[in-house]
Amino acid sequence: MWRHLLNVLVHIIAVCDKQAALTYAEAQMKIDDQSLKDEVTLGLRRLNKLAKILKQRRQQNGSVANA
Repeated sequence: MWRHLLNVLVHIIAVCDKQAALTYAEAQMKIDDQSLKDEVTLGLRRLNKLAKILKQRRQQNGSVANA
């Protein structure tokens, strides 16, 4: 499972890196704008979803929350 997840993550990052150079604000706007369906935006949304899952797992495993 982790190998597949890593492969997907590497692919998404590679696609986003080749197609766009975005500030954090621009990336967040793309993630939030549900009318956008381009490959970079979809990749950003997948990465955002993955980040939230990983954060939740860290919290469940007893990580210290940042203030």
